[in-house]
Formats: sequence, C-alpha cells, structure tokens
Amino acid sequence: MNPMQMRALSLALLLSVAWAFILERPLASIAASLTEPAPNLHAISLPVLAPAHLMRGFRAPLTDYGAGHRGIDLAASDGAVLLAPASGTVSFARQVNYKPDLTVTTDSGLKFTLEPACSAVPVGTVVSLGEIIGWVCAGAYQPHCSPALCLHFSARNANGYLSPLYLLGQLGPSRLVK
Repeated sequence: MNPMQMRALSLALLLSVAWAFILERPLASIAASLTEPAPNLHAISLPVLAPAHLMRGFRAPLTDYGAGHRGIDLAASDGAVLLAPASGTVSFARQVNYKPDLTVTTDSGLKFTLEPACSAVPVGTVVSLGEIIGWVCAGAYQPHCSPALCLHFSARNANGYLSPLYLLGQLGPSRLVK
C-alpha cells in the first residue's frame, strides 16, 4: 500500500469512528422505535372474536395494479359472527366477483372491507366499534386460503391500502434499508 492509500484509509477509519460516536444516541433511539409497536391511532379492532389467528399478512404491491396482498387473512369458520372493526357507516354490502363483501367507512374516510361477509345491517346503517354487523358466509365462494376458510380484512384511505395490523398498533412502519 502506498503512502497516499494509507492516508486515505486512515482518514476513512477516523471519520467512521467519529460519525459513529456523533450518531450513537440518534441511532439508538431509531433502533428503539423499530422494536416498539405503533400506537393504535385509530379506534379499531379485529372484526372477529378472540383469539384471532393470522393466516396471511399484508403485502403492499409495487404499483397500483401490481401483485400483492392488500389486507390480512384471519382464520374463520362459516357462520362466525363479524364485528364492526371501527365506528362508522356500512357503505357497501353486496357481491363482488361472486364474493360477498361488507365495508364500513369511518368519518375520517378509512374504509374497512371484510370478505366473505354477509351483512346483518343495511347499507347506510351507523355502527359502533365491536357491534355485530354480519357473519362469515362462504357459500360456494372458494377463498384464496383454500382448503381452509379465512376472512380477508383490508383497510384503505384515499392514498391506497394500509395494513390493518399497522392501524391496530401491532406492526411498526416499514423502513427502506440500503
């Protein structure tokens, strides 16, 4: 190694140590925030009775029309009671592509959709968090969790789909790591 390379290596090492020392506290606080769950900023809950079993998690698509999983799947049984995941208004209750869907929209614009879900209340009904709003109704519907039956639970706002687990405070935010 020539003297110029040796000086460059020494300078790089010195700057690395200084940088680590200067950033020690901020990095520690960032690391702590990654291990703490997000607070439940919205008054929401799972739409099924406890204990809930997660079968498949949320996977955001790379593009608006790309592959992904825009919600979570919870183990369910045909006829199981469904609870309002948030206070709001039943804004949709009908078949979509041969699947019965039920949507509750909050005053803030968050939309929570359940599938396969038959509604016990008509569209336009104001519901409270935890109120019985319907039941799992698989019928001839073949869920994407086959051979098991699952309830798909999604959340979205004007900007797109969100992980219900994040809204529940059970999942920290995603971070891009280079």
